[in-house]
Amino acid sequence: METQHVCVLTIVLMIFCIKNQVMARLQDPCLQPMVVGPCEALIRRYYFDQNMGKCLPFFYGGCQGNANNFETLSRCQRQCECTLSKDPGPCDAYIPRYFYNSTSGKCEQFIYGGCGGNGNNFMTLMDCQRTCESLRYKDTR
Repeated sequence: METQHVCVLTIVLMIFCIKNQVMARLQDPCLQPMVVGPCEALIRRYYFDQNMGKCLPFFYGGCQGNANNFETLSRCQRQCECTLSKDPGPCDAYIPRYFYNSTSGKCEQFIYGGCGGNGNNFMTLMDCQRTCESLRYKDTR
């Protein structure tokens, strides 16, 4: 009987943990899919594409949708791209670039390989600072 209670409690705890992980993922707009919505307006918006690791434009229908829907490119970048870890990509070029380190809250230099990577990749320190450093937050992802 005691073993059954332990098993039931373990299962309940596992379900609770999984539910919390799913809810956290659904609440992060950067992890949600792009949704145009059922209406037919053509409103230019931006969404974060997880596969490409950057913000892209799309036309929002004007109703429903989800939180992965930003009015400006800079808002999308600040919320999503700036939180990505640096990614030099798979190629072998030696290109100095900058990325936003969300742990330190500063833009730092890294070596970009020339292909692939993600949206947390800026040609100049000033571009990185202008896009990301205004956040001044610690890593929350």
